[in-house]
Amino acid sequence: MALPMRRLLRGIGAVALIGASCTPRASSDDAGLILDAGLSRVDASASPPLEGSAPPPAECVSTFRTTPDCVQPEPRLACSAGFCTIARGCFVSGSPPCQVGRGASSEPEAQVTLTHDFQIGQHEVTVGEWKALGFNHRPQKPLEGESLPGFCEADNCSVVAISWFEAIAYANRLSRASVPALPTCYELTCADADAGVDCTSVKLTSEDVYSCRGYRLPTEAEWEYAARAGTRTSHYGGKMTITKAVVGLCPIEPALESTVWYCGNSVDPSTSPPQIHSRPVMSKIPNAWGLHDMLGSAEEWTSDAYDGLGLRAGPYVDPGKALGTSPTRACRGGHIGSPAFATTASWRLGSAWTSVGPVGFRLARTLGPG
Repeated sequence: MALPMRRLLRGIGAVALIGASCTPRASSDDAGLILDAGLSRVDASASPPLEGSAPPPAECVSTFRTTPDCVQPEPRLACSAGFCTIARGCFVSGSPPCQVGRGASSEPEAQVTLTHDFQIGQHEVTVGEWKALGFNHRPQKPLEGESLPGFCEADNCSVVAISWFEAIAYANRLSRASVPALPTCYELTCADADAGVDCTSVKLTSEDVYSCRGYRLPTEAEWEYAARAGTRTSHYGGKMTITKAVVGLCPIEPALESTVWYCGNSVDPSTSPPQIHSRPVMSKIPNAWGLHDMLGSAEEWTSDAYDGLGLRAGPYVDPGKALGTSPTRACRGGHIGSPAFATTASWRLGSAWTSVGPVGFRLARTLGPG
C-alpha cells in the first residue's frame, strides 16, 4: 500500500510533499507555507547576514507561569523489558507564541497535572514485535516515480502504516499475552476485532482511559509529558535555533542531530537519487526518561480525539480520560521527512482512525498513584 503523497502540516497550515497520513484541521489564524519532499539539507546559521538586515530575533523562551503546586519530578531512568516508568507530576503543555512554526490554535500553553505513574514504550513498536504477536506486516512501497519517505523493513525498525484501530487491537492482544494476563482496555466493533480490521467503533472496558490496567495508547498529555522529560524547550535535545521555516529547505537543527531522525539527517546517500529513510529504533540518544525517538522517526498515535484545538485556560488534571467517539485521532512527534519545527514536543496532527501512513505507535500502561 503506497503512502499518500500530500499532507497538511499542522501549525502553519503547510502543505508538504513528505508523505504523511495525519491531516490536521486548518485554522484561520495559521499561515500557509509549501515545503518539498526533497528538502535540501542546509546549515542556515552558516549563511552570513545580509548587509543592513535586521538583527536576529530574541531567543524564544516560555514565560508561562504555573501555580505553586505544579511540581515535576526530576526524570530518572527506570526502564526494563522495553518499557520505562514515568513518575506522575505537573508540566506545561503546548508552546510559547514565539516558537517557530507553532500552531496558534493547536498549541496554546496550559498547566497539566497527571495524578498517576505510568509505563510507556522505550521505543516505537517494531516490525519484529508487530509480527511476533501474529499481525501481518505491510511493506511500504512508494508509487512508481514518486519520492516518499522510506521506512526500513528490518525487525528492529518501527512498524508504520498502522491505523489507530490496529494499534489498539495490538494493545489488547499484548494485554492478553502478558504473564499474568492483563485486562484489555478496548472493546472493538469490527469485522475482525482481534486484528483491528474494518472497524466502525470502539469503547473502553473501564470507567476511563486511566482506570484500565492493561496496555493502551498513551493520552496526548502522557505522551507530551514523557517526551519533554522535564524540559520546557521545543525539543528535549535543546533549544531550537532556526528562526523561520524555510520554503523548500530543511535547515540543520543542532538540537536534533544526536536525538532525532528528521529531514535534516535521514537522507540515505547510497540511493540514487538520495532518498529519506528510517533507521532502527534506539539508534539516537534517548531523553532523560530513557525514551528513544519520541520526536521524528515515525509519527505516533495517541488515545485522544482531535479537533484542532489544544488545551487552553485550565489548569487541567488528567485530561484525555474519555475515549470519545470522534473518528479523528491525535498523533504526535513528526517523522523522518519532517523539518525541525514539525518535530517538537508540542507539534500536533489529527487523522482519521482508519487511515495509514508514516505513523506508528508506542503503548502505555497505568501504574496508579503512589
